[in-house]
Amino acid sequence: MADLNSFSCFLRGIRRSPERDQGPVPKSPAGRPGPGAYHRSPRSSRRPNVEFLFVVLEAVVFEDELVNNLRPEADMWGTLRPPKTWRGFCSGERAGDVFRYRNGTATSAPEYDWFRPGPGQPGEIVRWNFAALDENGCAYPTYEPCPPHTTRTVFDCGPFLSTVINLRDASVNPMNEEKDGDYHVDEESEGGSESEDESNHGDVDMGGSSSFKELEEQDIDSTDWAVYECTDWHGEKDDELWFRMRFEHDSGVSRISVGDEAELCVAAFNPSWVPTIVSESYLHPGIKQASRGLGGDMAILIGLLALTQAPGHCDDAFAPGMWRRNNWMGKRHPNASRLSKREYPKFVVGLN
Repeated sequence: MADLNSFSCFLRGIRRSPERDQGPVPKSPAGRPGPGAYHRSPRSSRRPNVEFLFVVLEAVVFEDELVNNLRPEADMWGTLRPPKTWRGFCSGERAGDVFRYRNGTATSAPEYDWFRPGPGQPGEIVRWNFAALDENGCAYPTYEPCPPHTTRTVFDCGPFLSTVINLRDASVNPMNEEKDGDYHVDEESEGGSESEDESNHGDVDMGGSSSFKELEEQDIDSTDWAVYECTDWHGEKDDELWFRMRFEHDSGVSRISVGDEAELCVAAFNPSWVPTIVSESYLHPGIKQASRGLGGDMAILIGLLALTQAPGHCDDAFAPGMWRRNNWMGKRHPNASRLSKREYPKFVVGLN
């Protein structure tokens, strides 16, 4: 059994590697993307090249409630919810290393770093130039920001409620965001083959494609989380929208999504990545389809991988050789969900 306490995961969006940027990415007419699932065109049998940079950040939630005058959000049973305001994420964060995803393999990208000016401010992946000089000829390091691609915030509500997703960086004050900023539809992570003999192995087959599907945000039905049920809910104070993590079923491939038409269960029976990555609460006894992999929203997927590690060690999920050729070889750490009262809950931030 997977002991999943309210250890949360926060994602900072995918950034395309500069040398692989082939032009603008399709953008939703509404300016911000809807959160539905993404499909590769059935006419395309070849996987295109996909490359981007990402970073995972572990953020502390609710630990400075005396400073911000905030208390944890919880239902009548004490199940924690994400904060209703960005101030709930301002206790600090542990910035991880920057990694590069390229065609199914994740490697370290030490030439890049994460930079956030201050609490409530948008952060970004940057590349430092230590050879720069000021007007007096003295060393004056500068940085070049990478253009953002996708932002996701993921909060694990525990074993009894669904994981919930925010389509923006929930730690950023909305007043500090650019009103006309570019918000792009995420890349698809494409599931690969998983034979019946492999169904109990720890390897997870995951890959990527660069097809996009434009969806409008108004297609999403968000409702108040006023009772004990897994519904989308709305934090009215800062106009925050949180959506349940769902899965689109694609012939045994479970594609992570938050679209209304997706299912609240995985697409397969006894997949190898349950409960390592996804909680057992997403299994459905009536589904007998063999698993062919886990895919979908890449930003959410990378955050779920980070959650499999012990607090403070999220980067271990992307250690050398851990994610190669569309297979993630990691295991769930025994301390991934064992948090002290002072540490409870935590929040992980990822992907730029």
